[in-house]
Amino acid sequence: MTVKYSYSDIASVRFDGNGETSIYPNPASSEVTITTKEPTSLQIMDLYGRVLSKQDISEGQSTINLSTLPTGILILRLETRDLRF
Repeated sequence: MTVKYSYSDIASVRFDGNGETSIYPNPASSEVTITTKEPTSLQIMDLYGRVLSKQDISEGQSTINLSTLPTGILILRLETRDLRF
């Protein structure tokens, strides 16, 4: 069986946000604060794409505890009704 891969020529992608969501501090060790203007679904993943945590957060400010997750680089994926980032 032969597997073929193809890659795009994208050098970088920049998303300046929608002005309605903020995540801080970055980097973080024990917790992050997420501020949104609408209900948001949050997934926290490792660099292999494994989902380590899933939760729904309401509009306003939410504090997310990271201390129970493995140390290292984590990817936060947020999804609202209209956007995913």
